[in-house]
Amino acid sequence: MYFRKPKADKGTAFLTWEHKDKDDDQWLYLPALKRVRRISATEKHKSFMGTDFSYNDMAPPHPDEFVHRLIGEEKVDEKDCYLVESMHKTYSGDAAYKNKKKYQYSKMISYICKDTYMLIKGKFFDNKGRESKKYHARDIRNIDGIWTAMILEMEKLKTGHRTVLTVSDIRYNTGLKDSFFSQRELKKSR
Repeated sequence: MYFRKPKADKGTAFLTWEHKDKDDDQWLYLPALKRVRRISATEKHKSFMGTDFSYNDMAPPHPDEFVHRLIGEEKVDEKDCYLVESMHKTYSGDAAYKNKKKYQYSKMISYICKDTYMLIKGKFFDNKGRESKKYHARDIRNIDGIWTAMILEMEKLKTGHRTVLTVSDIRYNTGLKDSFFSQRELKKSR
């Protein structure tokens, strides 16, 4: 992910390598420092570039790390949605997760569009079970056969502050080689 705006963040780049059986790897290129910084597992609950999104929000854990249950159905933005409650296994009493560091959210309620299976809306709960953040995806488009949210909004309920990320350019299956997704490539201005 390369940032063009705001001007203060121009040239900043973010890379995530997702893994099924271990923590994801994340790096951030900071042009002012001309260096790539690895995001440690202990920092993933922190704010992503001063926004209301966390690093965890940018690349959430694998779905297998949660206990899911269907809790209802509801309309969101005139779309029929499934309501799914997902409790992270560090809070569920799962013995395999007993000694692991608690995940940032104890549970999430996801509003999943029945037609596209896209996350349209989400509610995030802190480690005391209080709703702490709300997510909303808008301007959903089918780009090259992939449903894509062009506007992503996150709001912190405690402060009422919200961040809106707008995707200005996205391309899929462009023939990039695996070597493109490296720390070295983050440093190249796009």
